Amino acid sequence: MKAELKETLIKFFQHCDTLKGNQITIREYISTNKDNFDRHFTTSSNLAFEMTDFGVRMSGARAMFMGEKQSYEIGATAIIHFEQINENEYHIIEKYSETVYRKSLLSFEIIN
Repeated sequence: MKAELKETLIKFFQHCDTLKGNQITIREYISTNKDNFDRHFTTSSNLAFEMTDFGVRMSGARAMFMGEKQSYEIGATAIIHFEQINENEYHIIEKYSETVYRKSLLSFEIIN
């Protein structure tokens, strides 16, 4: 992982700790054809919950977005692309093998 990406991710993970209590919406896409997320090669999922906790697990290097009954993990060392779209939306691409990639679109919204 390049130093610039690592530094950006550390800042993002530190910021995530301040987002506890927000609604997190996750759109996930898993491709079996590298970073081609065309519908013919991709499985998708949607998930939304109130994020009650956030942490980075050293064992396995996983960033954990946790709710009361649901959670979502991202392989921190598998991240090859990170982009902040706006103040509350982030795009992350992980590379798990030469053919399997996962794109996660995370958005946070304040719960009233």
